[in-house]
Amino acid sequence: MSCKPAQTNIQLYNQLLLQGYNKNDLSSVRSAYELSVKIFTGFYRGNGKPFISHLVGTASVIATTGGGLNEIIAGLLHSAYSLGEFGDGSRGANPKKRRMVREVVGEEIEQVIYNFPSLDWNNDDIIERLAHTPASELSGREQLLIWMRLAHEVEEQSDRAFIYSEKVSLKRLAFRLELAIRIAENLGLDELGRELDSLLKDVKSTDLPQAFDSLEQGGIIFIPPATHQEKFLLTAKRAGRSIRRKVRRQLNRIRLTLQAPTSP
Repeated sequence: MSCKPAQTNIQLYNQLLLQGYNKNDLSSVRSAYELSVKIFTGFYRGNGKPFISHLVGTASVIATTGGGLNEIIAGLLHSAYSLGEFGDGSRGANPKKRRMVREVVGEEIEQVIYNFPSLDWNNDDIIERLAHTPASELSGREQLLIWMRLAHEVEEQSDRAFIYSEKVSLKRLAFRLELAIRIAENLGLDELGRELDSLLKDVKSTDLPQAFDSLEQGGIIFIPPATHQEKFLLTAKRAGRSIRRKVRRQLNRIRLTLQAPTSP
């Protein structure tokens, strides 16, 4: 990447100060960061990266590519409802969670965070459709969510993170990045398009290093501190989600194997 995303709150604060944000702005960002830490403590990306670093990085990419304060704060909490732990072991939004988030960021930003999971970015058909959809056919809400999702993609694959996770094969990742570049071009997001193009070239590089095996996991993992004691019901829910994820990954591998062309 031409510009490394921030990975810590301090790096993000320094970036925002250089971009002209003031003390009150940073105070709002800090409040969102503190909520992110609260609901993502112990969570890591499948490659071992602290999840909070991914959230900070996404906010950083949004700031770098022209996002305002509201979008930056939404970036810090974009996965709150889909992956965050609010203490009840559930996933998805509910009135109690939404009220907690609104108290920190306000109604307008919370609505963006609530809408973020509605864009099913894991569905290649949806991405391909968006790649052929002009901006004039998309609402302002849809364009904002797509912009945030593209920033998410840039951050997620920065520092060659893709070689430490089996979440997506390099071939499929290259295909999805090509579509993402086209989407960025359609929306006039030139800076994001350049970052995505840089990532694509890196993914297609012939000199990628061989990663070790121990971190090759997809999705998100939870590593609690040694003193952590979880309620039995939450443990059961978490175990159930883990089993479902493993089954889905195995079924996906089988599907890809069946779809692979056979040698004549």
